[in-house]
Amino acid sequence: MLTWANRITFFRLFCIPVFIGLILQFRERYTLDQNDPLLNNIRIAALLLFLFAVISDGVDGFLARFKNQKTLLGTILDPIADKLLLVSATIALSLPIGLKYQIPSWLTVTIVSRDILILLGALILFIIVGKVKFLPHFLGKLTTCSQMVTIVLVLMQAGSCTFFFYLTLSFTILSGLYYIYREAKSAGLNNNQVTV
Repeated sequence: MLTWANRITFFRLFCIPVFIGLILQFRERYTLDQNDPLLNNIRIAALLLFLFAVISDGVDGFLARFKNQKTLLGTILDPIADKLLLVSATIALSLPIGLKYQIPSWLTVTIVSRDILILLGALILFIIVGKVKFLPHFLGKLTTCSQMVTIVLVLMQAGSCTFFFYLTLSFTILSGLYYIYREAKSAGLNNNQVTV
């Protein structure tokens, strides 16, 4: 049965290509005419769509937890939708699209590298130990929140987004290191129970 929580998650997945399409449309119009009056409208549309997608994440989480709509499908799809939304938005806003404030490439590389390292680490632990369970941690939540705020501020073209570039970088590195350490510890790697 497809619950409302799952429907909202699917909607969030649908938002991703639409968001990227808006960013590419902005880039194309900016390349043709930097004074195009529609540029601001496209940027605001991308901002509203991203905010709507972020809010929908909270709504489907509420439905899953407090309205008894938690499903295996939702457990798998929800973090995938969140990660795809954040990573695709980060990459799109680090491209040379004509914005005054854009996500720097060093931050994008750090965010993507962290996710790849965690994914590879989880795969290695699964092969060695046979199970991997990444439980949420406040550092991970802070990282996600700072990434969301950074994307919103860049779309708003707020000068304060520069501060959040470094804040997000710090949280991304710290949470990545913590997740790797915690999973290695829970697998017994630091106690020589498993040798690699």
